[in-house]
Parts: sequence; structure tokens; C-alpha cells
Amino acid sequence: MAVFGLVLALPGAAFGVESVRAQLGLGVEGQARLLATLFAGFLAGTLISGPLADHAGLRPVLAGAALLVAVGLAAFTLAASAWQTSAAALMLGIGGASINTCANTLVSSLYPDRRGAMLTWLAVACAAGGMALPLTVLLDAGGWRVTLTAATTIAASTGIVIARLRAPHVAQAFSWRGLAEVVGAPGFAWYLAALLCQGGNEAALAGWITPLLTSRGLAGAEALGALTLHWSGIIAGRLCLALVVERIGTRATVTAAAITASLGTMLLIAAPGPGVLLAAAAISGLGISGVFSVVMADAGARYRGRAGTMFAALLAAGQAGGMLIPWLVGRAAERAGLAAGLSLVAGTTLAVALFVLILSGVPISVPSGRAAQR
Repeated sequence: MAVFGLVLALPGAAFGVESVRAQLGLGVEGQARLLATLFAGFLAGTLISGPLADHAGLRPVLAGAALLVAVGLAAFTLAASAWQTSAAALMLGIGGASINTCANTLVSSLYPDRRGAMLTWLAVACAAGGMALPLTVLLDAGGWRVTLTAATTIAASTGIVIARLRAPHVAQAFSWRGLAEVVGAPGFAWYLAALLCQGGNEAALAGWITPLLTSRGLAGAEALGALTLHWSGIIAGRLCLALVVERIGTRATVTAAAITASLGTMLLIAAPGPGVLLAAAAISGLGISGVFSVVMADAGARYRGRAGTMFAALLAAGQAGGMLIPWLVGRAAERAGLAAGLSLVAGTTLAVALFVLILSGVPISVPSGRAAQR
């Protein structure tokens, strides 16, 4: 999952380096296009990896996905034009989403009694990878290409190690036949809506924080520092949630986190100076940190049948949001500025809290008796 975090953080890190933006022609429109392409790859990877894991097993799919990420990182390192960057982003998306889908399915199946905490620990690893990339770029540890070469080596090594491991069998793998049953279960549409918003919120904040701050007059290094603080906030939030989510409950956790993320985003928009901007980046990360994994854990506890199919549907909704919301932010930014674009994120983070509160009043009833009431 740390490798998946590297993929998530790559656009924001690239947007924070002026020489990379100039080389790849990444203006506002180009940045929006790159984010949309990456998340199109995420959606494709989510839809492909489930059936592949069902037939071939988790280990070969995870290994192949990590190696595909390594190829995508190498291609991004060598890219010299917009179309080459987009091709690399598509590969990264497919590989990264495959890692995400298989890892979440595996952990959920192995730890059914501690699903919320264990999925949150998995998300901590993702955030650690996400923080490592902009931090390394910020520290200028050898330059942009050296940093991406190191990331490529990590992804390739991970794939090789996974290929040599033995992965346990997951009984509830992906099933096209069961997809309609899972999606049609009472209340499940609210989970899909929540994760569509959440996937877009995470992508928009990770991708647009550095362009927002540079547009406000901050230097590239300061913007990268803010992105690093954002990922640090995500790590801190997930570490705390892993320890407390089982005590306070999944829905209370999600509601509080979504409200915090909205407040952090509004502070980013209205911040009067650099110090407040840096704090806002961290606060938005703290709030956004636990929503995705905790919503999935709540859905996993509510619908206990067909885990692989359920997680593929939820992750696909998140990837669709990751394509849609950052693109909408970019469109709004072209017309009225990035602050106006990110105001959309302030609203969609609150929408997640609303959807989870609605779920509290939805009776648990599962078709065909395949999932059990919590």
C-alpha cells in the first residue's frame, strides 16, 4: 500500500516542481487532464483486478500490479511530452488500483473482527508512501529524476518480493454474477455516493494543494512543504483512528472526520497568509485521513457476503469520483480561480457526513440472506 501512496502523491509532487511543470506543459488544464487520466486508470484497474484475482489469485495480481507501477514510474521519469505523461499516468493508475483493491480485500477477509482498525492500518501505510515522495522532492535528495528512480526501484522490489510470497485464499472473491446483488442491497447506494465524493476529495486535495499555494505566491518549496504536511496530517489521523475507531464507532468517526476535512479546506481557501495555509493543509489531511477506509469497514460489517465484489464496487465509486471532482475543480479554476474550484471540495466533504448520517436510519436488510446484520 505504500507503493499505492507513491502513485497518489505523484501528481501533487510534480505540480510543485516548476521545471517539471514547464517540461511537461502542465498548466491548469494539463494538471486537470493528468489527474483525470490517473483516476481513469484507477477505475480500470479496480474493475480489472477483481476478476483477475478471482481466477489467478491475489499474489500474482499484486505482484504484477507493483511491477506495472514500476514501469509507469519509469515512463513518467522519462516523459518529455503531455501524451507520454498521460500514458505513464494510465499505467500508474491501473497498477495502483489493483494493489489497492487486492490489499483491501485480503485484509478485510483475514481480520473480520477487527476490520475497521486493520483497514485503517493499511491506509497508514498508503499515507506513508504518499508523504515520502513530496518530502524527498522537498529535501532535494538528488533531484526529480533520482527521486522517481528510487520510487521505481521500490515498486519493482515490492513486486518481486510479493511474487515469492504465499498469499492465503480468499473465499469471497470478486464475482460479476453477484455485482448486481451487492449494488442493489438496501442502503448500499449511500456508501457508493459517500466514496464517490471521498475519492474525489482525496484526489482534489492531493493534486491541487500545490497549484493553489503557488498561485497564492508561495515558492515551490513552500508548496511542497504544505503537501508534505497534508500527508503528515493523513498519517497522524490514521494512526489515531486505528487506535480509537473500535471504541467510538465507524459512523461517528466518519462524520467527525468529514466535517474536519471541510473546515480545513475552507481554511485553505480563506487563509490570510503562508502560516495559516500550511496549517490548513495539515488540518485538511487530518480530516480526510480516515474517511475512505472507515466507510469501507462500515460497509464490510453491514454486508458480510461477497467481500471481493463489494470492495471492488466501493473502490470503483471512489475512482470515479477521483476522475470527476478534480476535473470539476480544474474547470472551475480556469474560470474563477483555484479557490473557487476547491470550494466544491468543501461541499463534497460535508456531503460524505450527510450520507453517513442518512445510513444510520436505513434498516439493514440484505437480499437473498447473503450478508448479515451488524
